[in-house]
Amino acid sequence: MVSGRYPATLQFACGLCCASVLYSQWRAREAVRFEEISYFPGKPQTLSCKTCTLSWSVEDTASPVLIRLRPPLQEGMAADNSTPYNMLTIPANNPSEVTEGIHIAASIANTIIFIVGIAGNGIVIWLGGFKMEKTVCTIWYLNLAVADFFFCATRIFSAIREGMIFDWPFGKTACKVNSFIKFFNLFASVLLLIIISIDRCIMVTNPIWCRIHRNTKLSAIICFVVWLLATAMAMPYAFYFETYKNGSRTDCKYTKGLGKEEEHVLRVTRFIISFVIPVVIISVCNLILATHLKQKKVKTSKGALKLVTLVVVVFFVCWLPHHVLLLLKKTRGSKAAWKAGFKFANFLAFFTACINPFLYFFMGYLKNHHHKQSLLSVLSRVFADDTSNSTEPEIQQMSVQSVA
Repeated sequence: MVSGRYPATLQFACGLCCASVLYSQWRAREAVRFEEISYFPGKPQTLSCKTCTLSWSVEDTASPVLIRLRPPLQEGMAADNSTPYNMLTIPANNPSEVTEGIHIAASIANTIIFIVGIAGNGIVIWLGGFKMEKTVCTIWYLNLAVADFFFCATRIFSAIREGMIFDWPFGKTACKVNSFIKFFNLFASVLLLIIISIDRCIMVTNPIWCRIHRNTKLSAIICFVVWLLATAMAMPYAFYFETYKNGSRTDCKYTKGLGKEEEHVLRVTRFIISFVIPVVIISVCNLILATHLKQKKVKTSKGALKLVTLVVVVFFVCWLPHHVLLLLKKTRGSKAAWKAGFKFANFLAFFTACINPFLYFFMGYLKNHHHKQSLLSVLSRVFADDTSNSTEPEIQQMSVQSVA
């Protein structure tokens, strides 16, 4: 029943508009979803359209939600308890089957990364840190494995969140720590890959300097600086992420104080720092390396060069879709398609944290696949340092060629 103060035409238009809005949302199985509106338990909500105002209050935080409909108030008029409502009950927080399937697939993917990454990087850390002789190359890849290990360990939180349809039950501190480690791994991995590429380039172009100055102490100091820089670059993300109540769910996402434009600027900056600049630096190093090897015909380990190239290429190829989709986030498209695309891109990017150990063992196995070999011997062979295995005559020959 509707009050007689309003013209019949307005009443009919309001009812038709509200009915069409609710029907279209119900057909999409996203009727008044909490993540698409500002929902605060115990407070009245309002959604405006061209010809009507949809107002509702939540009698119970659990589904179903009681929706109260009424026509818009004229200017200067206030609603009171006598203002009639049309009552409608709609289930809230009821994701579609497609959306639910996407979240379940993402939960399984994060679980795989957690299990495989912990096992693979754990073996590399155990062998490289406690069983192998410390060399410069060992220190580079050991630090990369440690960064990947911590990242893979936090994937269990994301797996549980995806399984609960993006509900974050771990609290504000865990939200910040999870966000920090995710971006810390990205920046630490990128910086270490840059260092590894520069180190390999200097070993070939300037062997005398490497013979004198390149040692485990210097590499340990460089890795410490890398961890400090990665911490500094990832710290803002720990600050920007917060937890918010969203109906019966809790979201872990960017703080509401960060506008859409600021969030986009943050994405572009991250893309430049963690992708564009590293790709340019590493490409220049590889170009110099290839030119020098071709001109001077310097003898160096082809296996080591292949390993560096393989790890770098896999890393940036896997991260490219993630960055591209983030930059195109404002583009229109099917919501389910975008969500599926983001989940797959995230899985591809995060998968780099657990695939590196397999690349190490694969390259080491190829060097001597005709004989039975232990994991320790395979890893020792692939992490072998060129300068540590070079003889004095070889170094002298490399010095003459580099000066010529």
